[in-house]
Amino acid sequence: MFRANASPSSAIATGAPRSVEPMSDVRGRIDRKIVRRALGVQMKRRDNEWIDHRYFRTYSVAARLTAAVSDPYTHLPGVESLTADGDILAFIAPWQSDTLVHKLARWVADDMFLEDTDGPYISKHDLGLGKNRRYLPVDLCLVAYGLSSAPGFEVPPPDGYYENVSTTMKVWRESTNVANACYDYFLNDIRVSQPYEVLLEAIGDEVFHVVFRNRELMFRLNQFLAELVQEIEPEMLTDTPELRKQFTARGDRLRRSKPPARAQRAVFFRDAGLCVICGVDLTGRFNILTAKNFDHIVPLAAGGLNDVTNLQLLCQGCNATKSDSPTGTSRTYPRFVAHPNPKPNAPWK
Repeated sequence: MFRANASPSSAIATGAPRSVEPMSDVRGRIDRKIVRRALGVQMKRRDNEWIDHRYFRTYSVAARLTAAVSDPYTHLPGVESLTADGDILAFIAPWQSDTLVHKLARWVADDMFLEDTDGPYISKHDLGLGKNRRYLPVDLCLVAYGLSSAPGFEVPPPDGYYENVSTTMKVWRESTNVANACYDYFLNDIRVSQPYEVLLEAIGDEVFHVVFRNRELMFRLNQFLAELVQEIEPEMLTDTPELRKQFTARGDRLRRSKPPARAQRAVFFRDAGLCVICGVDLTGRFNILTAKNFDHIVPLAAGGLNDVTNLQLLCQGCNATKSDSPTGTSRTYPRFVAHPNPKPNAPWK
């Protein structure tokens, strides 16, 4: 079902400031104590560098991100507005903890929750009433993540009529009333609430944890953002000082910025301390590695970002050979468990 203004808000993906109001306690939409407790737990876990996976659609969001690299304008609706509205600025600030993957995962998750307003809905049996109740997945997700004490909205009963399509067959024709009620609830109550922001942040963390190891996906996502960076008009740089200072004097690429220690550490351990091109072992040189060992997968000269998702570990020889070539990354990864037989179809011994 098409609705005007149904695409995800760019503020959700970029984390831009927006008007946020908690869902009303009076209407039973949220338990503020639960929200405060969940917020506190999340911050504590972040400080301790741990993540608590709930796996609610983590792989579905990751799968859509993967599909987006071949058809971004279908799987990331509204993404074309990033350069038109200046929201691209949120992506190009260097070395953000809120990485490219975090932002796009929030974008995808929000769009999926929006699509849910058209159904199908999730039925839960109420033992007290002896009947099924229907809920939106986002409400059940808020409960699962400890951000709500109970679903805040019950999907209305089916509304429509049976139409005779032949002398022996009738087909149910659903009206738009139920979907419109769900859409209004999502847009006016869920999307503007702080618990929903926390939920999207958690999903973003989970998706990043799952896909960061996939360098090919990192390359393709950064390649797409690089195309948007290269589409930035000179007039936008002139009119937006915050944007202009991120670029070189010529305005043709982002300024080079040394990866911080946390980004270097993340990439070093993701790539198992090995040069991803030639496989040379760099683990013994961890304390003497330099910025030259951390290569931009999509070069800055090609619109690449200063983002941890756009880094890979290279020995200095391979880095010098690659230089600004947009060749991407290797598709070879070390096995977690070495296969005892090099023949792919041979049995393990």
